[in-house]
Order: sequence, then C-alpha cells, then structure tokens
Amino acid sequence: MKRIGLILVLVMISSVIYAQFSAGLRVGGGLATLHTKDSETKFFRATPGWQAGIFAAQGISRTFQLQASLDLTSKGYRDYVRYGNIKFNDYYRVNYLELTPQFFITPRVGKGKILAGVGLSVGYGLGGRWKQKSFMDAIPSTHGKLIFVNDLKDADNDITIGVYGKKTDIGANLSLGYQFNNKLSALINAKASRYNIAPKSFGQKPNYDDRNYGINLILQYAVF
Repeated sequence: MKRIGLILVLVMISSVIYAQFSAGLRVGGGLATLHTKDSETKFFRATPGWQAGIFAAQGISRTFQLQASLDLTSKGYRDYVRYGNIKFNDYYRVNYLELTPQFFITPRVGKGKILAGVGLSVGYGLGGRWKQKSFMDAIPSTHGKLIFVNDLKDADNDITIGVYGKKTDIGANLSLGYQFNNKLSALINAKASRYNIAPKSFGQKPNYDDRNYGINLILQYAVF
C-alpha cells in the first residue's frame, strides 16, 4: 500500500512539473554601451540594441522556475572624438550569440506572476560593423567590419577591419518582469560583463579593461 501511495505521489509531482514546462519565442530592444578603464574610467555613449531568440522554462514549484534562452544580441557603443577642429562620431555595433540560464522567483500577484531572475550569460562574438561620421566635408566618413580575436596578433592588417574584443563574453544577468498569462510575459533585462573582454597584445595582458553593459525590454511568448 505504501508503494502504491509513493507511486501516486511521484506521478502527481511529474504531472505538475510537466504542466509547468513552456517554450517559445522572445524579442526585445534597449540600450547598449561599453565601460572602459585605462588612464581614465568612463562609460561610452549608449547605442540602441536589440535581441531575438528562443527560451525554455521549467517550473520546479509554484514560486520557483528555471529558464534558459538562446538569443542573437546586438551590443556596442557610440563615441564623440575631437582633434582640434576635427570632429567625428564613431559608431560600433556587434552581434553575439548568447546562452543565458536563469533562476526565477515567481510569486503570484493579481492574475499573473512576478518574474524576478538572476543568472549568467555566455556570449560568442559573431562580428559587426563600425562607422566614423565626419562633420567636415573635406574629411570623408568611413566604415568597415568589426571582428573578435583573443590576441591582437590574429587581427587582420586591413585598416578597415577593427577589433572589438575577445570572442567570448561572460556576464551577470538580472531580470524583473511580469507573466500576464500562460503565454505572454514581459521582462526588463540588465547585463554586465564580469570579465575583461579586451584581447591580449601578442601574448601580453592588456593594460586596459573593457566591459559590455546593456538593458533591454523583452517580450516572451510561449508556443507550448
């Protein structure tokens, strides 16, 4: 009799867990920037960013949830450069493929649930573009590609190809949002690099520190 009772409990638990599984699509947009530290410490000007991908969520109780997402995410920054009377606006935008596992607390509020999550994001740099816009007719605007290398010795000698950072970016991830129903939820997501993304210089550690920062508003829709 005890065995039958235990089996029934396990069946009930597995049914609840299965019922709390969801997966679907997510898309969002926001702002991205770069923080650098060398002879001075500063945030560069923010640039619009976006992300789109898929997610899977598994409830482990009524108030806790595990979620993982795989996104194509844009990052970068803007900079204003001035040399005497010569002025430029520099734009840097790159794309990462990011895997983000998170742990959520999901207390019920109203007809839905609060979503408060923390986790890590692991991004792999895919490439990007840079553009330098001149304010003077005598000096043309220029543009080119951005690449990711772990050491500057692996960079291309082409002056139109710039280096953004290392190929891998590991960041801290915080999310706060609301699940309106079983299908739709909205999240404010903030990310910050935990490690320096500046590449080595011919085997030597960089003498500066670069880190990505960003904040996005994300909509998630569960397909099943």
